[in-house]
Amino acid sequence: DPRVLEYSTTDGRTWHRRYKTMSNQGNIEDLTDNGKEILATCEKGLFYSTNEGRTWHKRS
Repeated sequence: DPRVLEYSTTDGRTWHRRYKTMSNQGNIEDLTDNGKEILATCEKGLFYSTNEGRTWHKRS
């Protein structure tokens, strides 16, 4: 599902869903982690998270 963010702590051997908070923003088109925040380009704009993808805010 391109609207769900998953993460792995086992080098990709197992995956866990983060939260479904991205479902209102449309499909995730690109995802970048710059160390301080995660940036997600979605169908409805650019969003960022500062808490490992638990909550998202629209970048103005």
